[in-house]
Amino acid sequence: MSNLVTEILQLDADCEYLLFSRKGELLYNPTDFLPNLSREQKNIWAKIISLLPFPFEAKLVFAEETLLISQNEIGFIVVFSGGLKELGDMTERCSQVREAVADLANRKKLLVEMLSKADDNVKLALLEELAPLADKEVSTGLVALLAQYKQFTDELRDQLLINICRILGDCDSCEAIEPLADFIAKYCKTGTPYNRDIETEARVSLQQLELIQQQQSSVLPENGSHDSGVMGMREDHAESSTSSSTAETTNTNDNEKGLQAVQKKVKPPLKDGVEQKIKDLVNQGKKQEAVAIIMRYIEAAAQQRMFEKAEKLRDTLIKIDSMMLKEIIRAAEIIEEYKAATIEPEHQEILAELIDMLSVEEFNSLYHSMSLQKFENGESIVEQGAFLPHLFLVINGQVQLYATVNGQEVPLKKVRSGEVIEPETFFEASVWTISVRSLGSDLLSLPRKKLEIMREKHPSLESRLVDYAARFSSANDFFRQTRRSRRRYERKKLSGRASATLLDKHGKETDVSFKGDLFDISRGGVSFCVRVSKKKNAGLLFGKRISISIPSGNVAAKRQQSHLGRIIAVKGHHIVGNEYSLHVEFDRALSHEDMRKALEHG
Repeated sequence: MSNLVTEILQLDADCEYLLFSRKGELLYNPTDFLPNLSREQKNIWAKIISLLPFPFEAKLVFAEETLLISQNEIGFIVVFSGGLKELGDMTERCSQVREAVADLANRKKLLVEMLSKADDNVKLALLEELAPLADKEVSTGLVALLAQYKQFTDELRDQLLINICRILGDCDSCEAIEPLADFIAKYCKTGTPYNRDIETEARVSLQQLELIQQQQSSVLPENGSHDSGVMGMREDHAESSTSSSTAETTNTNDNEKGLQAVQKKVKPPLKDGVEQKIKDLVNQGKKQEAVAIIMRYIEAAAQQRMFEKAEKLRDTLIKIDSMMLKEIIRAAEIIEEYKAATIEPEHQEILAELIDMLSVEEFNSLYHSMSLQKFENGESIVEQGAFLPHLFLVINGQVQLYATVNGQEVPLKKVRSGEVIEPETFFEASVWTISVRSLGSDLLSLPRKKLEIMREKHPSLESRLVDYAARFSSANDFFRQTRRSRRRYERKKLSGRASATLLDKHGKETDVSFKGDLFDISRGGVSFCVRVSKKKNAGLLFGKRISISIPSGNVAAKRQQSHLGRIIAVKGHHIVGNEYSLHVEFDRALSHEDMRKALEHG
């Protein structure tokens, strides 16, 4: 199989194993040593797997066989071996697989590549796993598979085609429109046994994708000449101003004029209990009435800039009937229209480069997740050493960066309009290593929690933000160029293993412990590398207090010295391996003797 599967499932050369879904469906059988699982065997595996909790890993020893069962985000790896000794390295390898497929991008690629080579029976199970992950990347794999539909076995062809067509409609990929249309034309005209359900499913998905394409490229259907794109809003503001009355022009700013272009005159207030009203109508079988109410309140919420409320109502609409494509797509259009209309034209001009890097939906979501903050000249924004997980973007004016070195403030650089302030602090999960003061500025502030909420809907947003921020120099560049250091104590390289335990808010040890490889140490702190399955979990360690033990004295003595401290930075190193360095600041600086003993061991 392809390189990615070989890279992630690095078990082939050493043992025989199977990969099952969480429902007990066989997804991957690399050695074909169990080529034909009977229905009874499949039912047995399905029953065993249904009883297993998550996370789960165990070794089962029988008279002639030993099994290692290891669960991951896809399902279960079952490794077959003659004895416990032969399973020595398999536990660690299965752990590496678990960490690799915890990454959504890796998981999608792996499933798509397995789909391209799998038997038809396995394809059905893989499609079921891919359905909730549907996106443009998944669409590419499904289009390739759709082109091979004549090669499907007769007994499974219809079900495979129905599933493929259905998932393609959920992928929101306009690139699938032409292949899907070609399939419909060929399927309906050739001698292949015809199934009306397949044609219906394909045509519904085609219509769904074409509506999405129209949404992206056409003018708004109900509001005249105004485009829903972010960049088009500039011209729209000018047009709306000429069509407004003189009195309105006098009392309305440019942003409000743009908003008028997509608002209706009637703005019903959002009332408490609307969710219960909708639920009651659905229970009474009055689905159309419930949908009408939802659409009205979606627009009302969007008009009042309550976009989270509007999106929750759209989710409710999808839950009521996911096939009401016209209403679902229109609800999304309404939300995006109002988001675009409420973006300040001046901000669009300042952030033009960022807008070019993001999709309309990504920028709209980002912009409305940020809050505008105004700071007077000389006002402190952030102090060095602060725990403040916010991304700051200068929208007007400028700020001055400082660092305290040997008790003295050193001016570093000025950050101007359109630039990001020290993005490494935000993306690497670190305390602020510099101070920031306003020279008279307006900032857009994004809390890390809101970025995590957006990550599920816009998985590429964070990486594009990182690329945008990388265009600007940071305070670290200044210190690298001048070879100056902000650090009070000199760092020394250190090897060996550290063990750490998280502390609760009272300073008592919790049940959460972990180990890692030491990087370096100073009298003020230590850094070490750990493996964490998910980036989100790694970020949760930031700011936590811990008790850390490091080797002390010569190796033979096997002594440890323990210290209390706080994790002041979490930095990623290897994406697939999920390795992170934790940087700990000690509550009390090490004595020269403790430092000597630590270095003696390392």
